[in-house]
Amino acid sequence: MGALRVTGEVFQSEEPIWGLTAEGEARYPWRYSADPLVTLNPSKGIPGSEVAQEVAVLKRLKQWGTYLQRSLNRVPERMVSVSSPC
Repeated sequence: MGALRVTGEVFQSEEPIWGLTAEGEARYPWRYSADPLVTLNPSKGIPGSEVAQEVAVLKRLKQWGTYLQRSLNRVPERMVSVSSPC
């Protein structure tokens, strides 16, 4: 759990870091180099339903959890400093 900053251009890799498809191909072969900005202990996490009500980009969504699970969502710069209750 956490947030990343993309640091490089997109590239393709066949390294199976997320396992293989039924056809034996690497899952998600298109990747970016990234640096961690924030990392959290998965056992603690963030109370998503509470935070979603305070973050404008999430507040307007019916299924904010799905938005966060997608790959590479751009977060407006003004929201990067939102503090966590953790």
